[in-house]
Amino acid sequence: MKEIEGPIFAIVTPFDRSGKIDFGSLGEYLAFLKECGVQNIIVNGTMGEFASLTFEERRSVLEYCRSQFPGCVMAHISACAVKDCVMLLEHASEYADAALVLPPYYYSNATAAGLQTFFESIIQRTTLPIYLYNFPAHTNIELKPELVTPLCKKFSRLRGVKDSSGNLDSAMQFKLAEPHLQIFLGSDYLAFSALDNGLEGSVTAAGNAVPECLVGMRKAFIAGRKDIAREWQRIFDVWNAYQARLDTSEIAATKAGLRARLDGFPVYVRPPLSALAQEAVNSVRVHIAREIMPAVSSALAS
Repeated sequence: MKEIEGPIFAIVTPFDRSGKIDFGSLGEYLAFLKECGVQNIIVNGTMGEFASLTFEERRSVLEYCRSQFPGCVMAHISACAVKDCVMLLEHASEYADAALVLPPYYYSNATAAGLQTFFESIIQRTTLPIYLYNFPAHTNIELKPELVTPLCKKFSRLRGVKDSSGNLDSAMQFKLAEPHLQIFLGSDYLAFSALDNGLEGSVTAAGNAVPECLVGMRKAFIAGRKDIAREWQRIFDVWNAYQARLDTSEIAATKAGLRARLDGFPVYVRPPLSALAQEAVNSVRVHIAREIMPAVSSALAS
């Protein structure tokens, strides 16, 4: 298995005007991430609008990303039915370096015993490294160390947790309970804090538009330059604060940010999400050109 080190970029899925997957734009986007130094991606995750993709589309996107991206590819295989997860996992075993799985997100009242059986039924069917995905804002289920620890004892292929609770304390509880696990924090505002507190790094959504920030942050941190790492976080915070003020989803905002970096990148999303209006897309382009990229260039030169 290729070594997974943060940051991990949860990629978007580009669509054309008709709603079809735009593989040409996807290829240009993956090349852009690679050029910026990105080494790890999550395919078909929340940012990839997985819930709006068919299983066949999810398989096609994974296959394409594997053919175009030389780094580590993590496949998100979540579904509510164990058999669907296993089907996606068997396919991922041929194309991905690791797999990521949520709890069954419809059953918010599932018991700890039921969740353990769910995860065991999936993990036992593969030798692929598995990462659990904690995202209570969407699933209404919060994974706890008490659930993860028994799974760790039973399956050495359980390698870590992607904690998108937005809470550093939550992520640290996983690390304290199982120090050998890789814990990645899904919070763009806490990317530096994740590194500074001994976690393996962060998983980013909005960072797709400015990958230099998180790539530069990790390089500076490893080099012992926390001052520069903090400056990268400050620049990243400017972008995150701006896109959070947009009246849209983070997915639509990130696609608009990518349009600012990749001329012609499609900003379309699938229902029930809504794309930004053209005026707002233009505003994003101006913000990145005037406020973000000069700061990025200055930090790269430091």
